[in-house]
Amino acid sequence: MADIYCSSNFGNAVEVDKKPLHLVPASPEEIANLRKSRPQMSSGPFRGGNSAYDGVEIYRIETKNNDNAFAEATVSIYARASKNEKEFWFKLIQDRGQQTGFDFFNLTPGDAGVDSGAPPADASGESAADQQQAQAPHSVRLAVKGHHIPILTSTWNEHSTGASTFAEIAKAVLLDFRRSPPSVMAAFQCVAAEGGGVCGVWDNGSAPATTVACNWDDTKADFLCTSTAAGDYTVRVSRRYYLASGADAPYTAANGDPPDLSAFAAWVTHDANFASRKPDIPGLGPTTVLARYSAPDLRETAILFASRGRTSNEPRFFAVIVDPQGSTQALEIIPQPPIDEPAPLSTTEVTSTPDLHGSVIPSVINPAERFADDAQPSFLVETLEALPKVNAWRVAVKQGNAHEVLWLGAGENPSGARYVFSGVRLATEQQDYASCGSTRSKPFAAAIKRQPGSLDAVLDVEAAHQFNVEGNLEDAAGPGDSAAACPRQVKITWNPGLGFVREETDPDCPATTLPRSLSISDAGVISIVAATPSNKP
Repeated sequence: MADIYCSSNFGNAVEVDKKPLHLVPASPEEIANLRKSRPQMSSGPFRGGNSAYDGVEIYRIETKNNDNAFAEATVSIYARASKNEKEFWFKLIQDRGQQTGFDFFNLTPGDAGVDSGAPPADASGESAADQQQAQAPHSVRLAVKGHHIPILTSTWNEHSTGASTFAEIAKAVLLDFRRSPPSVMAAFQCVAAEGGGVCGVWDNGSAPATTVACNWDDTKADFLCTSTAAGDYTVRVSRRYYLASGADAPYTAANGDPPDLSAFAAWVTHDANFASRKPDIPGLGPTTVLARYSAPDLRETAILFASRGRTSNEPRFFAVIVDPQGSTQALEIIPQPPIDEPAPLSTTEVTSTPDLHGSVIPSVINPAERFADDAQPSFLVETLEALPKVNAWRVAVKQGNAHEVLWLGAGENPSGARYVFSGVRLATEQQDYASCGSTRSKPFAAAIKRQPGSLDAVLDVEAAHQFNVEGNLEDAAGPGDSAAACPRQVKITWNPGLGFVREETDPDCPATTLPRSLSISDAGVISIVAATPSNKP
């Protein structure tokens, strides 16, 4: 088992921001009262003799809060550290005015049970009683079992109830006494919730399950942690980092694989055989070469790549410019939607800025992240146009049962920059979560009329629609009703300095127009069907 473990089934980040938490000197009055009490835990002497203190005692005081219906009590944590017969008293506080969103010291008195999600100790070789004590709420223990290292964990529980929910919230704080003054190494909030629904305060329909598991790394004198998040609308990704320092712990590329995207691009330019490989690059996962572009009057070569999406099931697209006499430059292409679309309920994704330079950004890849499953996309690439100053490709994507179709373009930039890259997402079966169990589609091109020998096209675009939990359309009450969002005509052209740009005509919504939905084949063929309205009154 892990030295530290915390999980939540309601989507909160289990590691709490530790900045508002501090160990400060206790007042003389507090010290006088604490001398009348017994410490909850005493520890020391510590391993190696290099600690700032010889021993540490932890005191915990619970105070009833009868005037607060949401917190039956609060806990106050004090520490007495000693060195060469001198003593130092500290109190753990939370800054006032910080936007923490909750009072970290709320608790529910009494035993909340051992299955509360509190971080357990490494139970290997321990008796059943030791394991029970290690996971018991309202406890204090050494954070690293079997090692006399002056890092202590204090845990306590809070119950939360609602009209249809019950949750046990286990809170834990790690106090580091290796140096003077001592500090807060980390804080956790672990949630085990039951009941609820898709329209409650906690929306079960979108909440991912999150975990953090940490083990002590003696060589780094720190905990090496792996955090994960997974859910119906969350890509399952894990990240490795060190708890005290916050530094990422990158994954190591497999033997024979490039360590990063720039190295992969350089290899492809020198050996065409690498283009058929899908190396597992740290932070990206299996990565596919889509296309290659070069211009006679430029020495650089541009390689287009695709990988799985970091925060959604839609893939990511990259362009890497390789200079044989210099460094490489990696850019991420953010495909534009055919028309503006509503933002998802909550997202951390970089959103596209249509028709602006913001649709291509410097690539940001975290090599400490890794996908925790094998659901990888496949890509079918066809040449759309090969013109003197620009090439474009049609890319069909399949991931699981979902499909996507987009155009990617690469061309010479007349403004003096080396290249311009751009993308347009024509259609996708991926949907966003829209609260209360409903989902929202993304705008798609129901029909495309291209002008041969150019990248000019006119799109018949269906706007986003919302669907209920049964998958029926919520934008219209029944057949014959007009759609809330009607079809648009959008003209797509290629601007040599920007890439794909769009020009939208005024919407026209005839009363007989019904909303449409789509399906996409593995080959990227778009089929259109009439959406089924819901039967709501």
